[in-house]
Amino acid sequence: MIYLLLYPLKKYVTWLNVLGYISFRSTAAALTALFIAFILGPYFIRILKQHKIGETIRQNGPTSHLQKSGTPTMGGLLIHCSVIIPVLLWGDITNRYIQILLITLVWTGLLGFIDDYLKVYKKLKKGLIARYKLTGQLILGLAIGSYLYFFPEHPEISSA
Repeated sequence: MIYLLLYPLKKYVTWLNVLGYISFRSTAAALTALFIAFILGPYFIRILKQHKIGETIRQNGPTSHLQKSGTPTMGGLLIHCSVIIPVLLWGDITNRYIQILLITLVWTGLLGFIDDYLKVYKKLKKGLIARYKLTGQLILGLAIGSYLYFFPEHPEISSA
């Protein structure tokens, strides 16, 4: 959004021309992602621990897994936010590949949220059944693949 809002003003404020460089925007996005993950991450983990949103480990499982007991779950939310927010801020959201990236992140984030919700609140040890996770990922993959195949960016170029 910063790109779409400020880059058109480059003819009035010359230093805004730097927003046209993908190298600048990707560096800014990486720094924004690091800020979100490293600065807000510990705060986010503390909130999850306060609400006792943690992993329950089976007693009959491997002994190496026992140390994971109480580890906050829903960490994917932090990771997804660390990617989605910088992309929205620094990316060209009119680009179809950025849109596909955002759709993919939201879709997989929803699958992860449903999985964690079932584990934490419904007390289902395995969460979302693997078959449903795979089905959700397959639907997403087929939808994106179909979109890219049937609506090519350059229809005049053919591989046949």
